[in-house]
Amino acid sequence: MKPLKIALVIWKLDFQGGSHRQFLQLAQNLKDKGHLVHLFTRVNVPNQCYPLLQKKLQIFFPNDKIKIENKLISSDSFILKLFKYLNNLFLNYNEVNKLKNLIELKNNEFKYDIFNFHDNTSNTISRFFPKNKCIWMMNDLPPLIDSYERGITSFPHSLIGKISKPFLRLIEKHNSSKFKEIIVLDKRNKSLVKKYFAREAAAIRSGLDLKSNLNFNKKHKMIEVLLTGIFQPHRRYEDLISALKMLPLKTINKINIKIVGAPNDKQYFNKIKKLIKINHLENKVILLGKVSEDKLYHLYTNANIFIFPNDKQTWGLAVFEAMLYGCATLVSRGCGASEVLKNNHNTLLFLSRNPKQLADKLIKLIDDLKLRKKIAKNGTIFVQKNLSWEKYASEMERIFIKTAKSS
Repeated sequence: MKPLKIALVIWKLDFQGGSHRQFLQLAQNLKDKGHLVHLFTRVNVPNQCYPLLQKKLQIFFPNDKIKIENKLISSDSFILKLFKYLNNLFLNYNEVNKLKNLIELKNNEFKYDIFNFHDNTSNTISRFFPKNKCIWMMNDLPPLIDSYERGITSFPHSLIGKISKPFLRLIEKHNSSKFKEIIVLDKRNKSLVKKYFAREAAAIRSGLDLKSNLNFNKKHKMIEVLLTGIFQPHRRYEDLISALKMLPLKTINKINIKIVGAPNDKQYFNKIKKLIKINHLENKVILLGKVSEDKLYHLYTNANIFIFPNDKQTWGLAVFEAMLYGCATLVSRGCGASEVLKNNHNTLLFLSRNPKQLADKLIKLIDDLKLRKKIAKNGTIFVQKNLSWEKYASEMERIFIKTAKSS
């Protein structure tokens, strides 16, 4: 088949997140395969979003300044979330329209075979293009539906919440019908697409840059423990704090803990800071905030243990980054990454929201050097054999080609 002409669309390229890296890596790998790939975004800040990746790609975006949206914070009440969401719909109407017009302009010139949308704002543009050419990479559920699913507010259980839910599901089901294909990262989201949109989705695992630090003999005076992730309630950092309280003093004295992540949800961030202070862990648990790529790489390559306590978490790219850099991992069964990992072989799995089980597994990794090395080595081997950006792009390409042929 001749090379495809592909339009990849994401709402913003303004910070270095997992979905942004995935979007740009997909573009680069499709381009390397000989396809024409154009990227579209409403906001692009190259120096803040993988500048080296952006350098080789054709990225189009309106040049005027975007109006500021109301940020949806996970700890907001559902009513406030709903108000912000509706207000953003109004604010974004013109902004979305500008991006849509730009894509239409380029489509008139290039006649794209595929329109691939990568988030819950840009995907609203799909209705302006032929359904048989539109594909949604659903990294997460739409935010309002997601708030029901994660159960982080009491509103879903209230009378208004119960009344609203069928209408919200109907709206999102209608929106999802505008796509020929929906792609997700894990089985959890595949089942959620079935639950909320009554249709099938394809599960394609994300990738990694396979440049690993094959060092399973990380020797420090202290055992270095790392956690990463923007501060949001589903990160469950409080479970780590509770687990630390259960550790014997001789065990806790062997470790240093660092948590990397921007304090996007101020209320949750302050909650974790308060828990650390109340439990006199200020010298044991260090909050590093947002760090550079180079700093993050340094932290991964120096960490002995990586903990991922997240609950109801799509995939979990950080787990595999940590494995690649030689960390022994402790992974919650509440994240998509746990679906492909083997307990006591390439990771130690524990039940989400279960600090006691987390504490027991953490003690095992701290006290058993042989186990720690085995888990770290097998984790790195698993990632090298099973996850790469090339593999992710090839799977996406297969669906693009199938879709293009059927249209």
